[in-house]
Amino acid sequence: MDSKELEKQIEVAGITTDPIFNWVIEQDYNCRDLLRAILPELNIQTVKFETQKRLKFHPSMHGVIPDIYAIDNYDRVYDIELQMTQQNFLGKRVRYYFSMMDQSLLMKGKSYRYLPPTYLIFILPTDPLNQNLYRYDGSWHIKDFNNDPLQVEQKLVLLNANRNKGEITPRLQNFFELMHGRINTNDSFYKKTLKNTKLIQKEGKNLWTIK
Repeated sequence: MDSKELEKQIEVAGITTDPIFNWVIEQDYNCRDLLRAILPELNIQTVKFETQKRLKFHPSMHGVIPDIYAIDNYDRVYDIELQMTQQNFLGKRVRYYFSMMDQSLLMKGKSYRYLPPTYLIFILPTDPLNQNLYRYDGSWHIKDFNNDPLQVEQKLVLLNANRNKGEITPRLQNFFELMHGRINTNDSFYKKTLKNTKLIQKEGKNLWTIK
């Protein structure tokens, strides 16, 4: 995509377009606040992150480019994927993304004990399991055991922006509203991300050049 095409796309698109989503999440504390909205139980205080970080370890391998790749103050690692088209073979994609994350986290000579917990988060336009739920949470289980007895510590979160069953935080609900272009000015995170989105729509070319 050349610069003129990108500029035109930014002017008419919303936060669900990759360049806008990435830029908005880079502003202020938006990345941390989005993770807090998705995973409030983790008590995330700070995050370090990159957008469009390339994970590829050999020229012949299929590479992965996470939309948002983040590490929090407890060294937990997150890959946030905004996928606004129907994804084929989602389960295989999940498997491969987890494997690429792990390859990037363990250096030669290091013990497996140093692999941190990883969270793979997909924000999807349709329901991947047709249960009309806002979210689906997955992790490793072994029959007749509770939780994660082997401490694999891989967590999957599938978010469905087009349904209305199940419990999610009000802040995450407001983010879904923003994705759909609906107005809700009662939440500070919503107002901040909406302001950031409008700013890049208006000044996209200059902001992208600065970045």
